[in-house]
Amino acid sequence: MIPESMFILGVLAAVFLAGASLGQLLLRLRLAKLERANMELENKKLSSLKRVLHSRAIIIEHRGTRQYDREVRDEIDEILGDIENT
Repeated sequence: MIPESMFILGVLAAVFLAGASLGQLLLRLRLAKLERANMELENKKLSSLKRVLHSRAIIIEHRGTRQYDREVRDEIDEILGDIENT
C-alpha cells in the first residue's frame, strides 16, 4: 500500500512539474512575441518621427537664412544624426 501511494505521489509530482515547465515555456514564447511586436511598433514610431523631422527641416530650408532658422536646422540635423546612429 505504501509503495503504491509513493508511486502515485511521484507520478503526480512529475505531471505537476511537467505542466509547470510547459506553462513557463508558453509564457516565455508569448513574452518574446510581444517584445518583437513592441520593437516593430517602436521602429515604426522612430521612422515616422524621422520623416516628420526631415519634412520640417525641408520647410525650414525654404524659409530664409536668418540666424534663428540656421540654429533650428542645425538642431534638427543633429537629432536626425542621432536617430540614424541608433
